[in-house]
Amino acid sequence: MRLLWTSLFGQCDRVPDEGEAVAAFERHRAAVVEAGPAERLLVYELGQGWGPLCAFVGAGEPETPFPHLNDTEAMHGVTADMAAGREVTSPFS
Repeated sequence: MRLLWTSLFGQCDRVPDEGEAVAAFERHRAAVVEAGPAERLLVYELGQGWGPLCAFVGAGEPETPFPHLNDTEAMHGVTADMAAGREVTSPFS
């Protein structure tokens, strides 16, 4: 874990703030985009639904709504429970 955090954030002694986390994500995303052929990469943005994903893999869109399990409210609840030392259940179930 130390190696991962050090490679992403340049340190492993504290939790990164939002700006550091976003910057690490953007660096990683840019490296992935640069690393491979464009025709083998789908850059998917949340909220796009099934369309781009299904087109990329050559499948029809299902009638089932696109999953939306980890919304902001649910994740804030999980982090608040963790901070308070309460037992945490998965927001994804």
